[in-house]
Amino acid sequence: GAASFSNAGIDAITQDAQGFMWFGSLGDGLARYDGYEFKVFRHDQHNPRSLSHNEVNHINIAPDGKMWIATSGGLNEFDASTETFTRYLPDPADPASISGSYVGTSLVEPDGTLWVGAGGGLDRRDPGKTGFQHYTLMPEGAEGEALEGISPDRAFALLLDSENTLWVGTLGGGLLRSDREADSFTRFLHDPDDPKSLPNNTIRDIYEDRAKTIWVTTDSGLSRMDRRSNSFRNYLPDSNNPGSLRGSFVGEMLEDSLGNFWVSADELGVSLFDREKETFSHFYHEPANPQSLSPGTVWTIFEDNGGVIWLGTNSINRVLPTVHSFRVFQNPAESAREAGEVPYAMLQTRDGHLWLNTREGVDRLDPTTGEWQRFALHPEDPASDQNQAMTIHEDRAGNLWAAYPKAVSRVDIQTGKHSSIEIASKPLCVYVDTASRLWLCQPFYGFSEYNFETGTQEQRYITDSEDKSSISGTFAYFANEDSAGRFWIGTYSGLNLFDPDTGEFKSYAPVNGDANSISSKDVRSFLEDPGGNVWFGTAYGLNRYNPETDDFTRYLNGPGTSLNRFRGIISGDQNRLWVKHGDGLANFAPATGAFRNITSRDGLPRDIGDSIVRDRRNGLIYLATAEGVVSFDPAKFDAGKVPPSVALTDFRLFNKSVPIQPASIDSPLQSAIGLTKHLTLTPEDALLSFSFSALDYSDPESHSYAYRLQGFD
Repeated sequence: GAASFSNAGIDAITQDAQGFMWFGSLGDGLARYDGYEFKVFRHDQHNPRSLSHNEVNHINIAPDGKMWIATSGGLNEFDASTETFTRYLPDPADPASISGSYVGTSLVEPDGTLWVGAGGGLDRRDPGKTGFQHYTLMPEGAEGEALEGISPDRAFALLLDSENTLWVGTLGGGLLRSDREADSFTRFLHDPDDPKSLPNNTIRDIYEDRAKTIWVTTDSGLSRMDRRSNSFRNYLPDSNNPGSLRGSFVGEMLEDSLGNFWVSADELGVSLFDREKETFSHFYHEPANPQSLSPGTVWTIFEDNGGVIWLGTNSINRVLPTVHSFRVFQNPAESAREAGEVPYAMLQTRDGHLWLNTREGVDRLDPTTGEWQRFALHPEDPASDQNQAMTIHEDRAGNLWAAYPKAVSRVDIQTGKHSSIEIASKPLCVYVDTASRLWLCQPFYGFSEYNFETGTQEQRYITDSEDKSSISGTFAYFANEDSAGRFWIGTYSGLNLFDPDTGEFKSYAPVNGDANSISSKDVRSFLEDPGGNVWFGTAYGLNRYNPETDDFTRYLNGPGTSLNRFRGIISGDQNRLWVKHGDGLANFAPATGAFRNITSRDGLPRDIGDSIVRDRRNGLIYLATAEGVVSFDPAKFDAGKVPPSVALTDFRLFNKSVPIQPASIDSPLQSAIGLTKHLTLTPEDALLSFSFSALDYSDPESHSYAYRLQGFD
């Protein structure tokens, strides 16, 4: 069942073959995690098959799938079937036992050779043997200094590289490279007279990246080894360089599946190292930001099978693989950022440029080069409040239109030059229909037609409570036509189907008891997908119009108002939609009705605008923010991804967990339930239950399950 797991510090993280996550604590033992609950294994002085010590320093999954746990009180081999441990402890009467109680690390080679970094140096156990051979790693003349009373010959880090070379990092005795034929080691030490030597003799981690480069972390910085010259390129902290390491103590490293290179930096957080630019970007605890790294030293870094990055500090931190999927195009205009306002409208013209409305005009971004340019209605008076672009629109001929408080303009997309006419009231939308008529949504004033050539208002439609064919509300958000010629207008007071030839409107509003009426009268957005389906985003629900029956199919994004407040809609790949809602963004699969919500946990900026744009050339999606524009690849957020495997995590009879009892013939559970192929029960075992979990950790809360117990009443 569920158990508590303390925040004593997480020093080791791994994932087993079944998909369970394992965490080693600096005082509370070993814990298995299934996405929902922890199962904790602790030392029990009355049970010799329990964990030998509660301070876990390292967890290693061997090539054969066995798990080895290094603790401050011995080495442990875990039996996943019985969920018990075999201990390896020093025995003064047995010279072939491990050389010390403190075990910092272990490594198993593909042939089964076991290496152990124990208190007395380095131990090796050959395949098929029971005893250990010992290597004393003390530097000649004891050059290495003891670290907090720890002998400098203690092996703290082990690596078997792609060339089958064993590397050993010690706590004060430098870095060692094995010579298999001579059964000896070559040592690399810090030389104060040689800047290309290691910066420190205390080695925390050794890592080989995909380029087969060896990296070493020390108590003075990060080092990259040149194997040909046996020299090191050192990266040290520099208070005058914000792109350098933040601190001298460097712990573990990881090159993740996306090619990001992670480096932990003591209590200063974790850094991403750009190996081409040789610069570091830093992530650390921010007390005012609950999404930031938790406080404390970053002891360990691990990537699971789903691309989730796990960081062990005083607690467990999870970084989703999508976090680094967002690219930011920062608007260089200081006035745009200082205002802190998110553009209301954004679109992409046929030349690939993105256009946004701002307080001082319309901004153009070339997403290929990242170049920004601003165009104003009154460039001679940039501070004029009449430069505030309310909204923008691209018509079918490729013309760009911008609406201002007292004018509407046709904008030359090459030069930004405005051709304008005056209008009667501030607009919220501008639209040119298939007959080339210009329409404006002017809140509380009406829905109006203008003749751009003459600069005159041709028609103005307002709500008339005594005329059922009038528009349902004067606060309109959008006007748009679908491919069937239907002219739609979304207002705060209902959806309208408009006939511009007769000037009549048909209104749609929610009807109590009618699940096929539109879900809300507040209709904010419109989309016609590639299949000809017409969609409307409302203040409560996404709606698909059914032309055969002239009604709607509703889709809700779970409980709650904010998740169902849909503002922007665009089409994606594989018949999916992307929708902007009150809490962020969602990927929607109409075939199943499933929503995949994208939030700040995925790296999405907190304040994004309602407009969503999909690049016509490469499929990237663009979002407007107060800082500029954010882009991402939608393929990384797939609502229809293959479900993860499901594992059984507990078996209960009469609501009590059944213990594993391999020595008992009468017990129905001879091995862990997740590894059990069949169960033999008696007629008395009438009430049984199982716990289970989908072992994917990117968003466990979004998983849903279906199950059936055949023959069980």
